[in-house]
Amino acid sequence: MKKEIYNFYLFLLHLLILLCCTLNLSKFCAILIKVSLFQPKPFRKKNKSKKILIVLDRVTGGGRRDFEITNKSSSLIPQIFFIRRTIIKIIFYYFVDKSKLFKNLKLNYNELDNKPKYFELSEIIRNKLVLFWTDVIKHLKKLYKDNEEINFIALAYYYNTEFALYIGCKNNKVPVKLWNKECFMSDPHVRYRIKSNEYKKVFQYFDQISVYNSFMKKMLIKMDNLNKKKNFSKWLS
Repeated sequence: MKKEIYNFYLFLLHLLILLCCTLNLSKFCAILIKVSLFQPKPFRKKNKSKKILIVLDRVTGGGRRDFEITNKSSSLIPQIFFIRRTIIKIIFYYFVDKSKLFKNLKLNYNELDNKPKYFELSEIIRNKLVLFWTDVIKHLKKLYKDNEEINFIALAYYYNTEFALYIGCKNNKVPVKLWNKECFMSDPHVRYRIKSNEYKKVFQYFDQISVYNSFMKKMLIKMDNLNKKKNFSKWLS
């Protein structure tokens, strides 16, 4: 029964997000995002920190577990909330390719892919998407108290569906930090990433980068030399 209620909640949330896109209700969308942010049980603790980290959640993999371990290590860790990436995908596909939404009425996370390349979209589409996210982030900031600071944390740099959100944050001076979850790649894969230069443009939207090892740090710097000027430590500071 609980599962059915939860699924209905997600379905209703996704439909309301879609309505916000259709009617350009950026303020209502910000409200929906704020109330839908969630804290798994390990993160629910009394915390006096005024810094709020909003993690672009990856349900699969060890990302959330690593946050949990780090969260337990200190009482000074900022408040950590998670945002469902389905919300970000719905907004992206509304502006980019509505057919992918209406073919999947349940708006299933796994049924929406990242095939469209953000920087290959027409300027008109990109501008509409960025404008919407810029307004949403502006209203989201206002929903918090004056002494509270929100930050976003991305766990990967190659999700095209998230790029417009990063730009919207930058336009509102909301920091976006990359905690790169990859810790190993084959040499051919690394050479391809560096040579293709596909993701160089996105690094300008990250205020801080954290990696697991020097191998990945070197790769990211080779992908964009300006990355060497960014702080590669203390990702939860």
